[in-house]
Amino acid sequence: MAIEYRINASDMVEGSPSLDDEIAFAREIEDKIDLLHVSRGLHAMQNFVKN
Repeated sequence: MAIEYRINASDMVEGSPSLDDEIAFAREIEDKIDLLHVSRGLHAMQNFVKN
Protein backbone atom coordinates (compact mmCIF):
# COMPACT_ATOMS: atom_id res chain seq x y z
CA MET A 1 0.00 0.00 0.00
CA ALA A 2 1.35 3.43 -0.93
CA ILE A 3 1.43 6.16 1.68
CA GLU A 4 0.66 9.68 0.45
CA TYR A 5 1.15 12.79 2.55
CA ARG A 6 -0.45 16.10 1.59
CA ILE A 7 1.36 19.27 2.55
CA ASN A 8 0.64 22.94 1.92
CA ALA A 9 3.75 24.67 0.60
CA SER A 10 2.30 28.11 1.34
CA ASP A 11 -1.16 28.90 2.64
CA MET A 12 -0.56 32.65 2.20
CA VAL A 13 -1.52 33.42 5.81
CA GLU A 14 0.79 35.46 8.04
CA GLY A 15 2.42 33.37 10.76
CA SER A 16 2.08 30.08 8.90
CA PRO A 17 5.10 27.82 8.40
CA SER A 18 7.50 29.07 5.74
CA LEU A 19 8.36 27.19 2.57
CA ASP A 20 11.74 26.35 4.12
CA ASP A 21 9.95 24.90 7.17
CA GLU A 22 7.74 22.76 4.94
CA ILE A 23 10.72 21.51 2.93
CA ALA A 24 12.56 20.60 6.14
CA PHE A 25 9.50 18.67 7.35
CA ALA A 26 9.17 16.86 4.01
CA ARG A 27 12.81 15.79 4.27
CA GLU A 28 12.17 14.45 7.79
CA ILE A 29 9.34 12.20 6.60
CA GLU A 30 10.62 11.26 3.11
CA ASP A 31 11.67 7.75 4.20
CA LYS A 32 8.18 7.09 5.61
CA ILE A 33 6.07 8.09 2.59
CA ASP A 34 5.81 7.09 -1.06
CA LEU A 35 4.21 10.22 -2.47
CA LEU A 36 4.18 13.85 -1.43
CA HIS A 37 1.22 15.93 -2.62
CA VAL A 38 2.08 19.63 -2.48
CA SER A 39 -0.49 22.40 -2.75
CA ARG A 40 -0.46 26.16 -2.30
CA GLY A 41 -2.98 28.56 -0.81
CA LEU A 42 -6.32 28.11 0.85
CA HIS A 43 -9.69 28.04 -0.86
CA ALA A 44 -10.88 30.77 1.48
CA MET A 45 -7.88 32.94 0.58
CA GLN A 46 -8.54 32.52 -3.14
CA ASN A 47 -12.07 33.79 -2.63
CA PHE A 48 -10.80 36.67 -0.51
CA VAL A 49 -8.17 37.69 -3.09
CA LYS A 50 -10.74 37.68 -5.92
CA ASN A 51 -13.05 40.07 -4.08
